[in-house]
Amino acid sequence: MKKQLACVASVGFLVLMAAGCGEDSVIIPGSGDTETPVPAETSHSECLPGTDTLAMSAVSQCGEDAFVFTVGPDTFRAAHGNAAYNCCLDKIEASVVLVESGGERLLVFTEKEILTIPCICTCCYDVETSVPGLAPGPYGIEYCWYDYGSGQERCHSDEIVIP
Repeated sequence: MKKQLACVASVGFLVLMAAGCGEDSVIIPGSGDTETPVPAETSHSECLPGTDTLAMSAVSQCGEDAFVFTVGPDTFRAAHGNAAYNCCLDKIEASVVLVESGGERLLVFTEKEILTIPCICTCCYDVETSVPGLAPGPYGIEYCWYDYGSGQERCHSDEIVIP
């Protein structure tokens, strides 16, 4: 599967990410591509021990964001380790959209914190999202989240094959 699929990200609607993407090699939503929301279930750890702080600088305590993708015959699991979010969050959610174009498939994950009353602190969390019932074959993965450290959305790209 072409790495160019990784140039697509989701923020509400799928949008083209400018950094590092070729102009003529990207799936562009609305141009005949099929976009389908995919059922997914997200869970997360409590604030990891030793990472709760009264300063937003806790982001540096989390370390690099780490991703582990596990593929099974019926379920795909995406694990995002060291995710830095507000320490008073209600929950962490991830929406998933399947973008299909020309026989290629891209799963776009958008992870976000849900807050009722934010605090002036951050914690590190481990987040896991499960996606059941995917058809066998290759998929591009685009996993996006808001990064407190940079103050911007970041995305991690990879490829998987569902048996």
